[in-house]
Amino acid sequence: MNNKIQIFEQFLTTSPVDIPLIELSINFILAIAVSLLIRATYVRCGISLTNRRQLAATFTMFIIATTLIISVVKSSLALSLGLVGALSVIRFRTAIKEPEELMYLFFCIAVGLGLGANQRVATIFGSAVILAIIWISYVFRKAETTKDIKITIVYQGKNKPSLDAIIGVLREHCVFVDLRRLDESDERFEASFNIEFINAKHMSEFREGINKLGDGLSITLLDDKGILQA
Repeated sequence: MNNKIQIFEQFLTTSPVDIPLIELSINFILAIAVSLLIRATYVRCGISLTNRRQLAATFTMFIIATTLIISVVKSSLALSLGLVGALSVIRFRTAIKEPEELMYLFFCIAVGLGLGANQRVATIFGSAVILAIIWISYVFRKAETTKDIKITIVYQGKNKPSLDAIIGVLREHCVFVDLRRLDESDERFEASFNIEFINAKHMSEFREGINKLGDGLSITLLDDKGILQA
């Protein structure tokens, strides 16, 4: 019994194995390459209404940091337990508002875990499969529909219009309306939609109709390339 306890204590106190710098450098290079592919894919194929470029800019450091952490702690149970305690006091300061953002963050974590564990072939193959699925879905989505215009309506003031009134104006001039996000407080209203206008004339008529709902309204229209009209 005493021998088993001593063996367990030695296992906990064993010093971590030194990481070969060449091996770590290869993993870092692969992490950078995969992160750039994920970044380009998210910016191009993503449907989130938030600033995709701003989030995508963090992917490279996110994957590299995860790779480094796993490389350091994988050979030591004590360090692994310490990592759990350290992560328990870390949280995101900005809430994840889109499920797609969470999916890409998990993708980055998976890549970092795989490279940190030296599972390079499996990580590269899995990443290629996931990226291929995303691009194929994007191509079919673009072929099936042109509903890629996004609109954000913001109102600040006490007499804010109702959501039904805004949707009514949208439905009058659009052939497709999809509410994606709604943030509302006592004096602020922000709603984001995916829409498709019937034609350019209806876009102009929509702006006139929405402005009649209140003086404090601001409108931003975007497509995949950026701002169309504000």
